[in-house]
Amino acid sequence: MFKNVVVKRKRVKSDWTQKENVYYGISFKVANEDESRPIELKNISSLAVSNGFFLTEQNDVYTKLGLSLAVSINNMKVFVEVKFMLSRQWRITAFQKVITPIQLGLTENTFEMNKKSILTVLNAVKQVKVCQGISLPPSHKSIQNALKEISSENGENQKITYRSMDCASFLSLKTPSSKKCCKFCKSLLCEDEKHSVRVPMQDITNTVTSNNTSSSSKSMDSEEIQNKQTDQEVQMGENVGVNYTEESVTLCQEDQNDMQIILGSLIKECPPKMVEFLKSQQKALNISPYGNRWSKTLIRICLTLWCRSPKAYGDLKDSGLMVLPSQRLLQIYKNRIHQRAGVNKELLHWMQNEALLKNVPEEGKEGGLMLDEMSIQTDLQMYCKNGKHYIIGFKEESDLMECIKSGKCELKMATHVLQFVFLGFTGFRFPIFHYPTVQASACDLYLEVWRTIDLLKLFGFTVRYISTDGAETNRDLAKVLLGEFSSEVNSMKIQNIFSYSEDDIFFIMDFSHVMKKLRNNVSKSGYGASHLKKSLYVNSHFIYWNHLYSAHIWDVSHNPFPVYHKLTHEHFFLTSESKMRNHLAEEVLNKEMLHLIECYAESLPDNSYLSSTIELLQHTSILVENFRDPRPIVDTSDNRLKENIKVLEWFRNWEKMIKSDKTITRKPESYLISHQTRADISSLIIGFQELCMSKLQKSGASIIPNRVNSDVIENVFSQQRGLYNGNNTNPTYLTYCRTMNAVILGQPTVSRKSNAGKLMAAADPYTK
Repeated sequence: MFKNVVVKRKRVKSDWTQKENVYYGISFKVANEDESRPIELKNISSLAVSNGFFLTEQNDVYTKLGLSLAVSINNMKVFVEVKFMLSRQWRITAFQKVITPIQLGLTENTFEMNKKSILTVLNAVKQVKVCQGISLPPSHKSIQNALKEISSENGENQKITYRSMDCASFLSLKTPSSKKCCKFCKSLLCEDEKHSVRVPMQDITNTVTSNNTSSSSKSMDSEEIQNKQTDQEVQMGENVGVNYTEESVTLCQEDQNDMQIILGSLIKECPPKMVEFLKSQQKALNISPYGNRWSKTLIRICLTLWCRSPKAYGDLKDSGLMVLPSQRLLQIYKNRIHQRAGVNKELLHWMQNEALLKNVPEEGKEGGLMLDEMSIQTDLQMYCKNGKHYIIGFKEESDLMECIKSGKCELKMATHVLQFVFLGFTGFRFPIFHYPTVQASACDLYLEVWRTIDLLKLFGFTVRYISTDGAETNRDLAKVLLGEFSSEVNSMKIQNIFSYSEDDIFFIMDFSHVMKKLRNNVSKSGYGASHLKKSLYVNSHFIYWNHLYSAHIWDVSHNPFPVYHKLTHEHFFLTSESKMRNHLAEEVLNKEMLHLIECYAESLPDNSYLSSTIELLQHTSILVENFRDPRPIVDTSDNRLKENIKVLEWFRNWEKMIKSDKTITRKPESYLISHQTRADISSLIIGFQELCMSKLQKSGASIIPNRVNSDVIENVFSQQRGLYNGNNTNPTYLTYCRTMNAVILGQPTVSRKSNAGKLMAAADPYTK
């Protein structure tokens, strides 16, 4: 109807998943009183003559107008006749056929008795396009069920065309300008292809496979091959309306099917995903770049590569080795789930679908709830969602207890982010909720922990233990959950408040944190003015940090090949940053350090003063070895569980001995590790012991010790700080939210430490 109008598909602002048509080059026409003035049926002819039409017949019931089109068939102009009836209906006649306006793609076949309505009909008739049939070379054989004609436009470019017996004569006004024939004439190509001489590819494949030297009974002579090539050229000719570049390779539909057979016969032992990838590349090369529809498997792996390194993915895509989805498309998939503060059921649905995709067993849907806090930059920022703007950066955790305590409710700028992560027994892990906080209090943590446990249960995931670090608020949380939290507690069981029939939940202090706290206590122990507060003492001898450092100095100065080559000065001269590194703490408390100090003691004439230090390392090395052991615990009689209990008894006996010793001159705490560290050791060993007993007695599943820690949540924080925001820079909360999807997609959701460690695909942003 409108020649200069451009139609584009754009996303709806209120709902980006929907699209709508946007029309450019069109505007509302200003109403003209002369156009809306009534007109009689007999006066239509005078109006039509000025628009290129001529009168053919007129009476009191109808008026017929004629129009000569530019298309000629068999040297005769195509004549179109439009009939206006007194009943206010109109229709077109051409090729001795009556064509209704609905066949042309118009919604109505009526008009109003005024100048504006009649002009609209006349303009529509002038826009109609005649079906020109299909064009073939002059030497081509005749096609069955078709009329052979000579057509031209404006008397030029004469060519032989074939028109179907059922030709629609005219094309719809909505038909693109590239198409020249109707669907009935286009179907003649398929019929011609069926009647062409062609050897089935399956027969060729079978012949080559069975005997390469034998000649095929269905081989084609040179004339048949020439006809075959001509048929294929016709199918890929200009009548299809596609412009191909010189370097492109275009196949007809039958050759497309042959390519599928070739792929299946040549790469029989290829994995199904590789065959799917090759087929997707073949498909992508034969269609427009804007018309690609990618499979879930390809989108998933491309998302993983892009989230890990956008630059590397861009180089791979631009290399020309393969056709890959654009980075803009991947960004749309990445942002499919909106990360926001608090409970986010979209994340739980994603987590549930991810477990189904990775075939996580029911045992793998049981596990631990990890929680920890990370510092963020204090800042207020704005983000837009569904056309609305929101302010982000305030504390959004539960303020109920704070309001009750202070008697007023006020907004506070968030300084930390609280993150929850679920870690299953078979290695399935997934970051779930996060909150901007101001170092969350124990009462707030209590409410959020139970809310998270309840929601996870609704989606099929069961929390069997809670793991935290030794922050003061986490110890207060343990006191609220357990009633008492000290080194003398003999049970870490927590009753499930939602159902008394459910299994107990256990509180386990993070192993990595316990080792760092224990190392820090030893590093503070010594003699002289710099160690007035702490001098660890057990079994009549002191434990000094200098003992470990002296063994290291002896090792590097006397042995050409060091006994313990991993030790460096960074292990002993601690800074605020090095104190946070897990491996630095474990490497000075493990069995290699024990072996070094024993070798050092043998080199001394009097080594009795090292006996207590060696005794301490004998017990800490057991903890490091057992809790970093990748071998699963499958039975309650496992020797590692017994060794852990012996270590706990040694620490408790140390505490009892110091408190009962009347000869000491200082406070007992100065001769012991801190009471917080003693309570953490009890929580670690007792909680893990009770978890193993409860789990192994009720199911045949195993527990892998080196997975029961908070390293997974520390990895999330490391990626937030290092991979995306700079190693020494904490992100703002808005940046944290925007980065979380990339963290989930970039890291494997199944741990390498699990029995299912080969399943290394990242998370999938799809809904099953």
